[in-house]
Amino acid sequence: KIQVIVTPNSIAVSPSMSHTNDEISVTLVNSINGQTETISVSSQQTTLNELADFGIALFSLESSGNNELQLIKDGNVVYSRKSDQSSNGDDGKKALADSVIQTGDLILVTIKKASRGQPTGGRQQQAAAGTINGLDFSSLLGAATNAAPASNNNNGAALSFSI
Repeated sequence: KIQVIVTPNSIAVSPSMSHTNDEISVTLVNSINGQTETISVSSQQTTLNELADFGIALFSLESSGNNELQLIKDGNVVYSRKSDQSSNGDDGKKALADSVIQTGDLILVTIKKASRGQPTGGRQQQAAAGTINGLDFSSLLGAATNAAPASNNNNGAALSFSI
């Protein structure tokens, strides 16, 4: 017998009508818009996979293709699975009590887009061209390397400004 209680800002799931000793409260955070939902679950009976499913359902996240669903606590991935998998091996079957998740934790729920293969030396090619992560800094680099020094007292600085 499972009881589900839904309020505007939280959802409580417990295996019976009575309060259990292993119940914990966890706040899930949507990585896309910052929306939060606090849920109360059994630490002994709720698995990491089920917690991930709660995140998908509560935030209406679309997970498809080769994307990776991740649960992140304190900047560390505590659980991940490919979107087309219902579980990630034994990790998904691990109860919350057997993981690092405890009552009061904030857990970021995110969908990591599948990365496409980057050519070898891609980062070096980008840096050489003056672009980093798609941002073009070549005009700044060109100005710094091509500008004439304003005076001999600038210790090699090559930036000049006109107003």
